[in-house]
Amino acid sequence: MNKTEELITKILTTLSAKFRKNLILKGGILMRLYQSPRYTKDIDFVLITRESRKKWAPLLVQALEGIDGVKVGKVQLHSRGIWLDVIAEAEKTGCLVEVSFLPFTQLPPETLSTAYLARQYNVAACLVSAMALPEAYANKIAAALERAVGRDFYDLSQMEEMGTFDINTLKTRLSKLSVERARPKAVTFPEAAQLLRKRLQALSQESIEKELNPLLPPEYQPGVLRVIQASVGRLIQRLEQLC
Repeated sequence: MNKTEELITKILTTLSAKFRKNLILKGGILMRLYQSPRYTKDIDFVLITRESRKKWAPLLVQALEGIDGVKVGKVQLHSRGIWLDVIAEAEKTGCLVEVSFLPFTQLPPETLSTAYLARQYNVAACLVSAMALPEAYANKIAAALERAVGRDFYDLSQMEEMGTFDINTLKTRLSKLSVERARPKAVTFPEAAQLLRKRLQALSQESIEKELNPLLPPEYQPGVLRVIQASVGRLIQRLEQLC
């Protein structure tokens, strides 16, 4: 049993029950609800509001500390949202809750059930608002372009098999892309394809296994690079066809 994921599942259930009208799930736990085998050590949300971070921070802390055995440590307010360090002392584990503030999402959110995770950790299943997969896919493409992180390519390989990305969302992200923290600049679809191909070619089976080893069960690791190359290769071809 993964104690960190058990904590994350409790957090997801609690925050979704209290703030479902405003809080939209995204990131690695969204993919877990779609039965991706890759674990994650944090949970990401978008908070749809025009209200201040200072107003929302204590509300989130109060809700999180309402979970039995949970304490909130460091709370960071920054330009894009709030980060909260959450600790379950008895289980000797913790996770990061990242909440980004936006006035709206590009696509209407979807409703998902937490049953896939809830049944593993004896937590009551509930319905959550989740970022639409095409929008999440587009954001993941942008993330893979902005940073050289192997797990992004694994996630892309999972998403590529589940549908297509939202072109308008990706176009918006590419209009101000910050590659490796450089000053944001506009990137065309062919340029994005070229950079993605370069990043893909730099991956090796050894490097991807090393990065994914704590996050991906051993039975999924052999040959994972071939899976990534095939799926992301198809994505690159799709980007090359756009103008």
